[in-house]
Amino acid sequence: MDVFRFLDKNDFYARHNVKAFCYYDYARLFYYNNDFKNALSYTLKGIDAFKPNEPGVELIHSLKISKAIYLEKLDRYEESLRAIDELWEDSYSIKNIFVLLNMYETKAFILKKQKMQEEAIKLAYEGIDIARVNKVPDRLFDLYTLLGSIYMELNDLDEAEDCILTALDFKNKVKKEYLLIGSYTLLGRIRMKQERWEESLQYLQEAVRIGEKTNDAKRLGWALIALGDWYQTKEMYSEGVDAYQKALEIGKLKEIKKLHRIALLELSKCWKHIDRSEFVTSLENLFDVEVQLVDEREF
Repeated sequence: MDVFRFLDKNDFYARHNVKAFCYYDYARLFYYNNDFKNALSYTLKGIDAFKPNEPGVELIHSLKISKAIYLEKLDRYEESLRAIDELWEDSYSIKNIFVLLNMYETKAFILKKQKMQEEAIKLAYEGIDIARVNKVPDRLFDLYTLLGSIYMELNDLDEAEDCILTALDFKNKVKKEYLLIGSYTLLGRIRMKQERWEESLQYLQEAVRIGEKTNDAKRLGWALIALGDWYQTKEMYSEGVDAYQKALEIGKLKEIKKLHRIALLELSKCWKHIDRSEFVTSLENLFDVEVQLVDEREF
């Protein structure tokens, strides 16, 4: 790009880590547009461009946690965990509280995905303590939501509910509205398990409403899956198809493979009840996705 070629020609910018800063900010633009591949690509360029003996020395911590976050968003959990552990070795020198809290949250999330729930819970509570002392409501909100999702996986609905309701106590202080999507989705799922159907539907619809209003494709996709699950449980298969179809389009468009696969699977279950031809087509599409995932496996 022209701006980066310009920076290459000017020694002042090269010497003051301006190029690395530009790569960092440019990556964030891709991130907020749900383009995690390009976000990661430009972050890696920022890390390569970073000069440790020049001004802006703390930028490297922001670049490295961004790398870990984007890898996690791409479901590349092992690589993300390695990036965080590498950053953790230098944690004593990290002065940016947001970098530090993102380390706790992202690592706890990955440990949850790896079914290491007890370790994830411990890490989440440590992050909560840091966020509380430093009065960072956004991170308190995120960490309590994450904690609620871990307890949900453990089928401890009381703890899960307490965590989500605690998170929502901070909602008026949360600047990024899209963060509310996950909390309302999770609370909707908890209410489903409690068979409090009307409350559940209201929370799930609110999650989808916020998701459609804001610009977080991944959170919206999973909210739509949860809404589709509600309709499927109540045998409202046509409404389930609508929700899963929207989630499927997000999964395809944004290349969120797990979302794509699950949307197809649940869509097939609904089509089985209402349209045999669509059911067969959906199964064929699901088969194609499974073949692609097998072809991409690592040896």
